Amino acid sequence: MGFSPNDNSTTFYGTRYGNFTANFREAPSPIPREIWISLFGIMLGTFMSSVVLWLNGWRQRRNFYQYMKKLPSKCREVRTEKNRSRDHTEIR
Repeated sequence: MGFSPNDNSTTFYGTRYGNFTANFREAPSPIPREIWISLFGIMLGTFMSSVVLWLNGWRQRRNFYQYMKKLPSKCREVRTEKNRSRDHTEIR
């Protein structure tokens, strides 16, 4: 039991147990290649800019934390320099 339509691209074969096998020709992509290229470019641009912003923020936080660790010792140095300059002006 088999039948073949007039279109050569589709073939149906039926068996007596109710199973059938169908062969279809490949359908074209529902989204044209030009649109895929544009979508890929948009996604890549969005992803890369996000990565660059994340890396920049990470670098700024790292530098901020390093300077915050150095800040108390620098403040102490400035205070001691001010005290030294006061002592020298008072002596004169």
